[in-house]
Amino acid sequence: MRMAGVEGTVTVGFVVKKDGSVVEAKVAKVTVEPALQGARLREAQLEFGAAALSAVTQWRFYPGLNYGEPVDTQMQVPVVFNLEGKRP
Repeated sequence: MRMAGVEGTVTVGFVVKKDGSVVEAKVAKVTVEPALQGARLREAQLEFGAAALSAVTQWRFYPGLNYGEPVDTQMQVPVVFNLEGKRP
């Protein structure tokens, strides 16, 4: 995608377990710039989605707390893919 000049944002939903690990990661939304259509759009969505899921499943968090006790917590985060020198 970089060589084609395509940037994107992937919103990933997941659960942070009590131990801080990530499970049930799923792509919720993918947007790309410039706007693509057809097979090229699907290719970009698949590539960005796979890369975002790979990254997010390696992350570790402090778990959410409920009355001081760790609990499983649902989260959603954007993962931004931008070309060098540009900021989101």
